[in-house]
Amino acid sequence: MPFEWLLTKIDVLVTNGGYGSVNQALSFGIPLVTAGLTEDKADVNARVAWSGVGIDLATNSPTPQALRKAVRAVLENPVYCARASSMADEFRGIDTRNEIIRILGHAAGVTNRSRSIQDGRQGAGPAARRTCDRSS
Repeated sequence: MPFEWLLTKIDVLVTNGGYGSVNQALSFGIPLVTAGLTEDKADVNARVAWSGVGIDLATNSPTPQALRKAVRAVLENPVYCARASSMADEFRGIDTRNEIIRILGHAAGVTNRSRSIQDGRQGAGPAARRTCDRSS
């Protein structure tokens, strides 16, 4: 199922902490519960907890009780949703395409770009983001 379909309908995402799923959720302002230690997941999940956008269970095999407790904590504490929403705002403030072009130009030794490749779209996040209001 594409993330764009799922993330517009949920209030929290439980994930193993893969870089892609974490970034997709945050671009929609969705807080997280993460559980994963393989590859880069322990590092990504530690950042989830550090940034306040979710809870890192710090295991590859969370118990159902630990998952339930973490999901409830994220849903009941509005700070997680507020931090995830703030992160989504930051994501939208980045013009990814032009930033990549700038970095590649710098690496190639190009210091002056007279023409910007931009299609009028700001940022990389989705057009609509979920709010923390769960009353709807």
